[in-house]
Amino acid sequence: MTSFVEDAQTPESWVEQLRVRGIKLSARRLREKARAYGQFYCLGRTVFLSSSHVETILAAEAAGWNEALPNGRARAAALEGRG
Repeated sequence: MTSFVEDAQTPESWVEQLRVRGIKLSARRLREKARAYGQFYCLGRTVFLSSSHVETILAAEAAGWNEALPNGRARAAALEGRG
């Protein structure tokens, strides 16, 4: 298991890594999505995302689960990978 210190990065770092893979996304938008899905760590005002956070956000967006966010069961299922 990878430790938080080794895995967690700022949204800006993730955006650079995703850009190399052809995914165009702003750090601001990634941060907004992380907050919407509850997939982030926060230390003071700094947001950190682990690889599992980013994977969950991307999977949820790809499946269109952002439409189901107000429904608690749909959101929980989405975050657990059962969506």
